[in-house]
Amino acid sequence: LKGSGSASQACGSSSRHCSDSMAGVLVLGGAQECVAQHGKWDGRSQTDLAAAMKRVMLEKSMSMSGVVTALCISPTNGSRSPCEELQAKQSIVGDCQCQEGWATRSSAKIKNSGALLGDDNLFVESLLAAVSIGDADIVQEVISGARAPRLEKVWVTGDNVYVSGLDMSWSNFRVGDLLVMPNAVVVNTGYPHFACWKYAVRAGEQPKAYINSEEGVGLRMRGIKGAFLMPSSSIKTADSVRIVRHGTLDYDRVIQACCPPLEAGTEVVFRMGSEELRAEAHDTKAYIDLLISAGRAAGRIDAANYKRTLPKIVREELGMVADQAARLCSVEICAAALSGDGTTQNVGIKMDGQYKCPDCTQRFTTERASQLHWKFIHDPNRHQDD
Repeated sequence: LKGSGSASQACGSSSRHCSDSMAGVLVLGGAQECVAQHGKWDGRSQTDLAAAMKRVMLEKSMSMSGVVTALCISPTNGSRSPCEELQAKQSIVGDCQCQEGWATRSSAKIKNSGALLGDDNLFVESLLAAVSIGDADIVQEVISGARAPRLEKVWVTGDNVYVSGLDMSWSNFRVGDLLVMPNAVVVNTGYPHFACWKYAVRAGEQPKAYINSEEGVGLRMRGIKGAFLMPSSSIKTADSVRIVRHGTLDYDRVIQACCPPLEAGTEVVFRMGSEELRAEAHDTKAYIDLLISAGRAAGRIDAANYKRTLPKIVREELGMVADQAARLCSVEICAAALSGDGTTQNVGIKMDGQYKCPDCTQRFTTERASQLHWKFIHDPNRHQDD
C-alpha cells in the first residue's frame, strides 16, 4: 500500500494526508473526522459475532501454538504501515509511542492518553504497553463485511502483531505466561486492552460492545498489550509463536536467555501506595515480577475507572477477588449482631440484654425474645410433644 491511491480508500482520509516521505503508510484519518464525515457504524451484530466466536474457538480452543500472520506500525495516530518485519527495543521502533523504540524516564509516554499508573510510573507503563498483539482469527471476524470507506483489513484495529491459531483467552493464556517467537519474547502482564471509541470507528459499535462484554473479555477478543524481555527483538510474518506457561521448566529456560531492555547499571522502580518494587537491569526475574505487579494494578484501576464487567477468571488473575474478600471482612457489623465481652465464658451472650433467661445465662433486649427463647429451648412440655 503506497501513496495517496491507497489512502483515498480509507475512512476519513484524502490525498492531502499523504506525502512522498510517507510512502507505504496508509492514512486512515482521524477518528473524529471519520465520524463527522460518515457517521457512526454499527458493524457486525453482536449475535452474529457471538456465533462466529463459537466457531473460531471450537477450532483452536486451548491451542498453545500459532503463527504471525500480519504486522503493522502506526507511525502517527490514524495511520497504518503494514509490513513484513518489525524491529523492537523497549517498544516497537517507528511506532507513535516512541519512534526510536527506546525511552528514558523523562521521555516515556504511552500511545494513547489516559495513563493508569500515574506520572511517577509512566516509564513502567510505557514498558507494559510496548507492543499490542491481536488475535487475527478473531479480528478477521470482527471486521468481516466492512465496506468503503472502512477497510476489511485486520490492521485497521491498530495492533502491531496479529497471530493466528493461538488461543489467547484468559483460560489458556494467563498473567505471567510468555509469548515466544524466534527472535522475540513478550510477557503477558495483565495490562488492560479494551475496545475504545476509536476502535468502534474502524470496526463498528456492535463489535466494540461485544468485545468489552463479559463474554468478549473472557475470550480476550481485543488481544493483549505486552512487554518485551530483550533489548533488541525482531518479528516477521510467518514466525512461529507459542505460549510458555509461567512456572514451568520451559519458562525458566526461556527467561535465562532473556535480559531486560534497560541500560546497564540502571534499575526500574514501580511505586503504588505502600508497595515499592525494584528491578536491576541484569535481574530478569525481578523485572518480570515488577511488570506483572504493575500490570495487574493497571488492570484493577482500569476496571474501577470504567466499571468493567469482568469474568471471575479475570478478577482472580488481577487479584480483585482477594480485594473483595478483604472488603467484606472490613464491613461494619450491625450492633444487634454483636455479643460477648471478649471472655470465653460470655461468648454469644448479649451482655447489654435486660431480660435474662431463668434457665441459662443468655440475655435478651426484649421480653418477647426472652420468652420465645425459653419456649423453644427450655419448655419441658414442648419437648415432650416433640
